[in-house]
Amino acid sequence: MTTAAETHLREYAGRCLLDGNPSDLILKIPAPLISKLPQELRDAFDFFAVDYLKNQSIDGGRILRDLANGGGEGLAALFANLVGSENIPPMAAIEQRVKEGIARFAEANPKDPLISATDFLAEAIVETPMTVPPFFPDPGRLVVTAFSGVGKTNLILNMGGAISAGGDFLGWQAKKKTVLFVDGENPRSEIQRRARSIFKSLGADARNVHFSFPQKRVDLLKDKGLRELERMINATGAGVAILDSFLNFFPVHNENDSSEVRPALDRITVLTRSLKCSVVIVDHTMKPLREYRGGGSSGPPTPRGSGAKVDWSDATVALEEKKAEGRILRTIYFTKVRTCAPIPPAVLELDGRLVFSRVGDDSLVPIARIAEIVKESPGITSGRLVKEIRERVQASERSIYRALDRAVSMDGALISRTVHGTRTEYYPASPILPGTGINA
Repeated sequence: MTTAAETHLREYAGRCLLDGNPSDLILKIPAPLISKLPQELRDAFDFFAVDYLKNQSIDGGRILRDLANGGGEGLAALFANLVGSENIPPMAAIEQRVKEGIARFAEANPKDPLISATDFLAEAIVETPMTVPPFFPDPGRLVVTAFSGVGKTNLILNMGGAISAGGDFLGWQAKKKTVLFVDGENPRSEIQRRARSIFKSLGADARNVHFSFPQKRVDLLKDKGLRELERMINATGAGVAILDSFLNFFPVHNENDSSEVRPALDRITVLTRSLKCSVVIVDHTMKPLREYRGGGSSGPPTPRGSGAKVDWSDATVALEEKKAEGRILRTIYFTKVRTCAPIPPAVLELDGRLVFSRVGDDSLVPIARIAEIVKESPGITSGRLVKEIRERVQASERSIYRALDRAVSMDGALISRTVHGTRTEYYPASPILPGTGINA
């Protein structure tokens, strides 16, 4: 290959790379010409080819971030400067950056060795670093979902405030990190009002929190949107980026199509891993949950549309509103956790400062109310008892049966349970003999 041809190829490849979609690099350059390139450039071309075959297009920025992943923050920063520059740098400089990326990639991704179970089990276990232990790893991916108006934004402001100071979040000690809120949904004045109250109450480090209210949509389906989010993370040094809410940043055509939703989310994974930044995505449930016979929800909220959102996340947290004894409470469900044992639901109360806190397990279904009903109707069956509780308290069967288990097993229990085949009856702790009105 002549020097002129090699120079032309390198310049063409470099310009395609900077354009961010160098598909023509794959389609138009003859294979014999590629075979004469230096090995390092052939390796780079192979990365482009694989990406094109998988996706039918090439994201040059993402490829370089992939090459730089695992210690290549410097290369990622160089590429960001490269894209932001008005003039295309010398092709020799681009070639050098690609070579550095390949070297870093090879160092970070050696050929995977095979290891016996004996050796594997004998290795020291390295604990997963956590942002909020035990469910939110660092870096990690968290989805927060609820029906509109239940308190998703208040919850993430509580969590972000706790993380900013390394403080308490619902009983868990958060790791101190810089937090970036990117809000594409709520009025700026409303977020200011809420944040002012929450941060003051939690003792948040306001200097360690940054907000962005984009005037134009930050479309993370496009390279331009990814670069803008990358710029904000780099500018603030954020360790946690919170995006409120999903469709404002991922305007997919069909949320029910996992083949569309998952690739959109995977783009953010590559970015946040290269920047060592966790991401929280706030999402809505599409509609109120399906009701059981007699009222009450059939299960915790889930993100609307495709299950790809849950599959993608390291943890998925859902909020559900409950009314009990004249109080409006929330139940928080950990519908998915990847890094720990299942976490049971917890009942939360939102006070006048907009701060969430845990309340007693019987706040949703008070044990005293259960005992009152049983005292009025000794020998009441489980089905009838559940129905009467639901007439007084808005709670699912799942929550009521958990409360019944607590009521009969707690120290100083006020009620007892008797099982006759398939029939379960409840009595006061000192049961009344059926039909006599006399204490046993």
